[in-house]
Amino acid sequence: MRKFIAGLSMAMIQALTLTAVATHGADVKYGDANCDGDVNMADVATIVQYIGNKDAYSLTEQGLDNADVSNRGDGVTGADAYAVQKFIAGELKSLPESVTGDSGDKGDSGDTGDTGETSEYKIKFNGSEIDTDAPADTATVADSVITITREGSYNITGTGEEVQIIVDVDKTAYPDAVVELNLKGVELTNSTAAPIYVESIGDEVQIIAKSGTDNTISDGTANTNDGAIYAEDDIKIKGSGNLVVNGNTSDGIVCKNDIKIYNGNITVNAVDDGIRGKDSVTVGNAKDTDFSGLNLTVNTQQGDGIKSTSTTECDGTVEINGGNVNITSYADGIQAEQAVEINGGELTIYTYEGSGFGGTSDGNSSQPGGFGGGFGGGMQEGNSNKTDISAKGIKAVGLYDTDGTTLLTGGEITINGGKITIDSSDDCIHCSGEIETEGGILKLATADDALHADGDVILGEENGADNDFEIYVTKCYEGIEGNNIHQYRGTVVVKSGDDGYNAAGGADNSGSGNNMGWGQGGFGGNMGGSGGNLLEITGGVAIVQSASGDHDGFDSNGNVNITGGIVIANGQETIDCGDGYSENITGGTVVECSSQGTGAIQAGEQFTVADADGNVIVSFTTMQNMGSPVLNNTSLKCYTGGTITGGTNLITSDEAMAVYTDGAIAGGTAVSAGGGFSGGNNRPW
Repeated sequence: MRKFIAGLSMAMIQALTLTAVATHGADVKYGDANCDGDVNMADVATIVQYIGNKDAYSLTEQGLDNADVSNRGDGVTGADAYAVQKFIAGELKSLPESVTGDSGDKGDSGDTGDTGETSEYKIKFNGSEIDTDAPADTATVADSVITITREGSYNITGTGEEVQIIVDVDKTAYPDAVVELNLKGVELTNSTAAPIYVESIGDEVQIIAKSGTDNTISDGTANTNDGAIYAEDDIKIKGSGNLVVNGNTSDGIVCKNDIKIYNGNITVNAVDDGIRGKDSVTVGNAKDTDFSGLNLTVNTQQGDGIKSTSTTECDGTVEINGGNVNITSYADGIQAEQAVEINGGELTIYTYEGSGFGGTSDGNSSQPGGFGGGFGGGMQEGNSNKTDISAKGIKAVGLYDTDGTTLLTGGEITINGGKITIDSSDDCIHCSGEIETEGGILKLATADDALHADGDVILGEENGADNDFEIYVTKCYEGIEGNNIHQYRGTVVVKSGDDGYNAAGGADNSGSGNNMGWGQGGFGGNMGGSGGNLLEITGGVAIVQSASGDHDGFDSNGNVNITGGIVIANGQETIDCGDGYSENITGGTVVECSSQGTGAIQAGEQFTVADADGNVIVSFTTMQNMGSPVLNNTSLKCYTGGTITGGTNLITSDEAMAVYTDGAIAGGTAVSAGGGFSGGNNRPW
């Protein structure tokens, strides 16, 4: 809460007698929290008391609505008290604080959003009939359709059948116009058109699910607009109530420009795509710090969960800043034509049949190719059981040239924070450009690759914190795959059916948009062939356990450079470089255990590497059988079993997997370990 408000004593508030009245519609006196007919400092005190102790100081329903003046639809907060205070002091000419209904949404500090009075009207539905008190130059009703032609705040109630709300405000006459559609217990259906259709608006249309109300918008099976909510211009969805959108023809929510979903309990069910914004889709206001009021659920029968489709540079983006987001999709969970950015929130994605998918797809089995699905040609990788549809968790397509060989723009995925859980039949995270992971908690399971980039995969910042992110891959074909892989920080644990890390990259013909990309073929599924790729680890923790068979822990078609960090490599070939290249291990702690060894370490055992005094370097629960370890530091010791005390767990996404890099080991059984390799190609097997 602002310091100015916090510093007010009750005596000071009672001594202030300045009275001002906020002009607005007949039902709401904005700012009048105590409903005494005036707006003064007593209302500020009422709001402050309510925020401080809601059990002792309650507000009436009218008072709650009157007090919600800063960010209309988000409930009563300290920002509302501050806005009323500014209004009384003359810093605002009217309330609500902003016609847009979003304090600070148009700019940083100092932007009061003072754009004049907000007119408020009623719209009531009863079957096919529509009643409104809006004047004729503001809204008109004809044939069960109400057309809004002027900005304002419209309070909408009732049940409408075969009805439609059209917003058609002249952008030339009203370039900054905002229309608020306040849903206060609404059920609207239309079998042949979108129940809410935005044809034209200067700024944006805000669809607000009001607190304590349930609202449903549904189209039928013959909707010509492709979405139950369809907009030609920007829309914003918010509020603290419930909103269900049913797209029974095709998509749920569609916008030709930008979609912003800022708060509310929102469920979108769609035959095809759930939420489709051409220019962008943003979930959570980046300026907010509290996203507890944002819950978004998306279910699709045939299409993607959330997508942005513009091929224009700087557009075609999806951004997740916060909230609880749950996506169950037939195809991709999130797809952006240009870029995806995850900054926060709790994101759960399930695609197609999930990581349990085990079928052989026609799209792969019919492609030419030899060993591993691509000997000397074809566009496959070695995974013969991947889906023939694009059912990725998160995907950034990118724009290619007409030949499909050169990436022109986009295709990037950036993860700065949030908790992400993905269970997908196709790649969990896939892009044509770069994947950059600089924060967040990721738990991934897939029938294909966990992270796949046709460009580079960058794990952590070079100068970031050691444990600035975690990735736990419980199931995959390949774990981390890219043209080049750079790990600077973070903790990565991979259980893979093939290579754990693979610096080879290349398009894998599963919907990235590059159907003729480089890196095709490759004996045994190494799609890039033997060429100048780089796998580099300078810090962090990288633990890979590959399945028995011809599978590598860390594989590069070029050099492997390890200069720092902790590396646990388990595979038939633990660390493998391309022909004519070298494995350069000059720093860090490296432990290699062949999965083809004697089985000295069994799956499910606690495996610990410690110094001579029992101080833990790394300790974790094994996921595959491992042979006898070989270490690059002969002064270290290995143990199975025992107890770890005082350690810090680096994997928080799953109680069954703990990775410690400090603390001490007590007890345990010593495991014989070889050592002495110092780099180059001096591998133990």
